[in-house]
Amino acid sequence: MEEIKGTFESLAQHIEGELGRLTQEKKRLDSEVRKLQKEKEGPQKNYFTDRVRLDIGGHHYSTSLDALTSVPGSYFHKLFSGPIPDEMMTRDGRVFLDRNGKLFRHILNCLREPSKFKLRLKNRQDLDELREEAQFYGLEDLMFANSLFIPDVQNWLDETKITIKEFSTEHSDSFPVTNVLNYSRTYWLSRTGTVTDQWMVFDFGKEAYISKLSVKVDNYECSVKDFYIQYSEGDDAKTWVTVKEFQAKCGNQCTEEQFFDGFEFRGRYMKFFCKNNWGPGGGDYILITNIKFFGALVD
Repeated sequence: MEEIKGTFESLAQHIEGELGRLTQEKKRLDSEVRKLQKEKEGPQKNYFTDRVRLDIGGHHYSTSLDALTSVPGSYFHKLFSGPIPDEMMTRDGRVFLDRNGKLFRHILNCLREPSKFKLRLKNRQDLDELREEAQFYGLEDLMFANSLFIPDVQNWLDETKITIKEFSTEHSDSFPVTNVLNYSRTYWLSRTGTVTDQWMVFDFGKEAYISKLSVKVDNYECSVKDFYIQYSEGDDAKTWVTVKEFQAKCGNQCTEEQFFDGFEFRGRYMKFFCKNNWGPGGGDYILITNIKFFGALVD
């Protein structure tokens, strides 16, 4: 009986020891699991509290989560509404997408400042490819609403292919508005006594990209002073958007071509609106010798 009792006590001690060891092992394993979960969730948590690091087709980008998810219903808005799939995470904590990384900069620029974003591309293939990327990210309407395709080749447009659709007034048959497209030192003069708010509408025949123009006024104080250019939003040349305002030098001070840039627009029609002239010394009207346009017709 004593022998059995001793064996039982020894077995109980052994079981108690094993139970203690297993309890410690469980604590260790629980700690390891928590550590692994923390390591796994750590980068994803950073996305929601700090910034997002992206690997788009091998190109690395970094931005805020707010910018990336700013468009409801877009690809990134849906992606970051829940946990990031493990297969999308790289070893260095980036979210990987097998898309066009070179063109992604346009996607990101649009997301960062959509109200100021203007798409500017010279290559027609890039334009088509970017449209596909924008469709994938659910941003096509936003990105292409204010797009501006810039042709590769830009030069002085052939004045023989440009017409003047409408104009305000003319001085006489000797000084018609069409003279501004004739480089034989003839002039356009507004009607005598009209020294403000004179204009002409140029028709390029098809959509044109314009980024520069020149004005020649020769040596008359009645030459145009302040003017601005507008483009038509539609095909009817009735609704106008102001691009930029300029001031030409007085003809007595500058008889060479005066160049004006720092703007760009696309459209078939452009309005050249003269606000006033430099003074009555040469006559009470507005004078312009020539106007040239720099850009390209858009295919």
